[in-house]
Amino acid sequence: MAQKMTVTQNRFSPPANRVFSWTKAEVERLDHLHIEPEHLLLGLLNEERGSAYRILKSLQVDFGSLEKELRQSLLGIKHDPKTELEMSDSTKKVLELSMESIAVLQRPYLGTEHLLIGLLRSLTNRAYPILRRAGVSYNQVLSKVKEMPWEGRYPRAVRSQVAEDVGITPGEKLNFVQIVKMVSSVFWGLVALTVLAGISAYRGWLAPGFSVFLFVTLGWIVSLSLHEFGHALVAYWGGDFSVINKGYLTLNPLRYTHGFLSVVMPLIYLALGGIGLPGGAVYIDRSAIPSKRMQSLVSGGGPIMTTVFTGVLAIPFVFGLQGDNWWQHKEFWAGLSFLTFLQISALFFNLLPIPGLDGFGIILPYLPPSLVARIGSLGSLTFLIIFFFFFQDTPIRRGFWTLVGLVSSLIGIDSQLIVDGFGIYRFW
Repeated sequence: MAQKMTVTQNRFSPPANRVFSWTKAEVERLDHLHIEPEHLLLGLLNEERGSAYRILKSLQVDFGSLEKELRQSLLGIKHDPKTELEMSDSTKKVLELSMESIAVLQRPYLGTEHLLIGLLRSLTNRAYPILRRAGVSYNQVLSKVKEMPWEGRYPRAVRSQVAEDVGITPGEKLNFVQIVKMVSSVFWGLVALTVLAGISAYRGWLAPGFSVFLFVTLGWIVSLSLHEFGHALVAYWGGDFSVINKGYLTLNPLRYTHGFLSVVMPLIYLALGGIGLPGGAVYIDRSAIPSKRMQSLVSGGGPIMTTVFTGVLAIPFVFGLQGDNWWQHKEFWAGLSFLTFLQISALFFNLLPIPGLDGFGIILPYLPPSLVARIGSLGSLTFLIIFFFFFQDTPIRRGFWTLVGLVSSLIGIDSQLIVDGFGIYRFW
C-alpha cells in the first residue's frame, strides 16, 4: 500500500496490526480507491481482542447499527481496482492524531485505543459524526482507556507486518544542504512577496495601508512557517523521520495541519485585534523520540525559530539603522515595529506553561503520566481559560502586555510606532 505518511517500526500492538491487515483486505475486496476512516472504524469493530472493541462494548454501542451506517457511508466511494491503494488525506490525519495520542497516554505502542481516539479527535472525518450519533465521545473513551489493560506490542526482534502495509520509510539522515533543497517554492514565494510588500511600504508604490497590510500579513505567515519548521527539524534530529513525508520540512504553511484553522483563523484574530495567536501545528511521533530532553527540545524548537526571526526583524532598531530621515518612510517603520511587536507577543504567549502551548510541551516529558492524563481529559477547556484571561481586563493580561511592551522598548522600538503600525495595518 503506497502512502505518504511514515510510522515507526515495531510500535504496533497485535490487535492494531490485525486491524490494519483486515482493513486493507476489506478495501481491496470492495475495490475502493482509498482507505477511508470508515474502513478503519469497521476494522476496529471486527477486532474483538482490541481495547477499542471493549471500550465500545462498555459504552453499550449497538454494533449492528453502527456497522450498517458505516457501510451506508461507504456506498459513494469510488471504485478503481487498477489504481494502487492509498490512504485518503482524512485517514492520514486520523493516524497522525492517533500517533500523537501515544505520548498523552504514555504507552510505547500504537494500539486500537489510539486509533479510536484519533477518529474522535479528527472532527472533519466522516466516521466522527457516525461515532457521535452512536453516543461515543472523546472524553468517554479517554476515561475508559484508563481502565483498560495495555494491549502490549510485538518484541523488538519481530518486524510488524503492518510496517509494509502503511508504508514505513527507513530513516535517512539529511544534511543541511538536503534540508534546504526541500524548502518549497511556496515558502520562497512568500518571502519574496513579503520583501516586495516591505519595499512598497518604504517607497510608496501602493497605498500605505494596503502595503503595510500585505507586509505584516505575509511576514506573519512566514513566521508561522519558521516556527513550525523549528518543531519539525528538532523532531527529525530526535528520531521522528515521519516529518519528512508529512512535508513539515518544506516550510509550506499549508502542510501544517488544517489550512483554515492553522493560517486563516490566526490572521483573522490578527486583523481584528492585533493579537499574535499560535497558528499551524505539526503532529510529532513522540514515541520515536526516546529522549525526554529531545522531546522537551521539540516543543522549544518553535520558540527558538520565532526568537531568531524576531532578532532579524529587530536589527534596524537595535543598531539604530532607521536614519535621520526615517519619518519620510514612517509607514514602513510603523509596519515593521508592529510586526516585530507581534513576534515578541507570540513568543511570550507560546512560552506560557498552559496545555496546548509550547511552554507546557517543554515541561510535559518530565510530568507524571497520571497528571498528563488528567490534563489531557480537559480537552479544549484550557483554551477557554486562555481566552478568559487574555480577552478580558485581568491582571494576567495587563502583566503580559506590560512585559511585551517592556521588551519592545528595550530593543529600541517606539511604542507610538507600534500603535501607528496597527492603525495603518487596519486600513479599512
